[in-house]
Amino acid sequence: MKIRRWSAWFLLLSDLVLFVITLILTLLPLPTWPGAIEFVGTFFFPAVMLLFVIVGALIVLRHTDNLIGWLLIATGMINHLSTFGKAYALYGALPAAAVGAWMYGWMELVAIGLMWLAFLHFPDGRLLSQRWQWVRTALICAIGLVGVVAVLLWPHRHNPALMGIFEKEVGFEAAAVVLRIAQFVLFPSTVAVAVSILLRFRRATGIARQQIKWLLYAGSILAAGGLTFLVTGTGPEHPDAPLIGVLLAALGLIGIPVAIGIAILRYRLYDIDLIIRRTLQYSILTGLLALVFFGSVTLLQSIVSAVSGQQSALATVLSTLAIAALFNPLRRRVQEVIDRRFYRRKYDAQQVLARFAVTARDETDLDKLAEELQRVVGETMQPEGAGVWLQKP
Repeated sequence: MKIRRWSAWFLLLSDLVLFVITLILTLLPLPTWPGAIEFVGTFFFPAVMLLFVIVGALIVLRHTDNLIGWLLIATGMINHLSTFGKAYALYGALPAAAVGAWMYGWMELVAIGLMWLAFLHFPDGRLLSQRWQWVRTALICAIGLVGVVAVLLWPHRHNPALMGIFEKEVGFEAAAVVLRIAQFVLFPSTVAVAVSILLRFRRATGIARQQIKWLLYAGSILAAGGLTFLVTGTGPEHPDAPLIGVLLAALGLIGIPVAIGIAILRYRLYDIDLIIRRTLQYSILTGLLALVFFGSVTLLQSIVSAVSGQQSALATVLSTLAIAALFNPLRRRVQEVIDRRFYRRKYDAQQVLARFAVTARDETDLDKLAEELQRVVGETMQPEGAGVWLQKP
């Protein structure tokens, strides 16, 4: 037990050192210090991988027998080794720079395979059932094929083109073929992992269901960002990438390790229902208010233009005032619809309590009030038994 905990601490500290060294190797060759946007763009993903290692170490320290903690540590560290290899190879005038280029050429796919293995075993470190053994075997085989790629690339470690093997395969034909096979195996395995998580959620109850909700919530944010890029035909590093897509993708990437940590460590586990409720509420509210704003601006501008023949700021001012006036009533209405549709039991309990508040205000008979209170408690909390005890003054 102690060996596992000390191993987790050692791996975490080693990864922190590796992250800092990579940061230094990347920044030193630059002629000028990068701006804030360039800095975040360069080191955001490695920082997320560091978060994977931190969360993995925390899980191992609390639950040494949970496989997910070790898989998260391995995912983050191998990705950092790949990033370090790239930075080391590009720095120039360093011994064994070719080894760094070789590391960068294949390690990222190993990290992806390990991450899918972690998702497959979420949240208890075990498979959904033995029927899912084939998915684990496929992922392990894909990782093994990447190992074959590493062996095939070793003789080419001095080739400068090795840094772009994913973009240009000339000179690495054998390795590229095996790499494509590994990617081909990874794709259906990825779909199977997603299906496994959804089936777990469908069958889970109690704590397990809350745990999976956290992962699905973070995954849905990341998927929304990816969908934005798909619709606009851009990517996170594209100069014309929509800001909302970049923000959603960033939040989703950060949210994955955070969600896994909260789920397994069970810190504020049941807050996920409130978070989902608030997300639904304010997403719908924002969309409706934006629709009202742009619709009213367009309509009022057309009316003003027809009357006066020129544009006016009056349409924008009136639309802003309309948004301010509609915010609270619309928010309450959206919240009521969401509660009635997705949180029916909570909504019914709120209605019962509201009716009891009216009764308590108007009722003067203490016995009838106690009877009504007992009925309300039974209807909202559904206990096996209920009673009212009144202390004499």
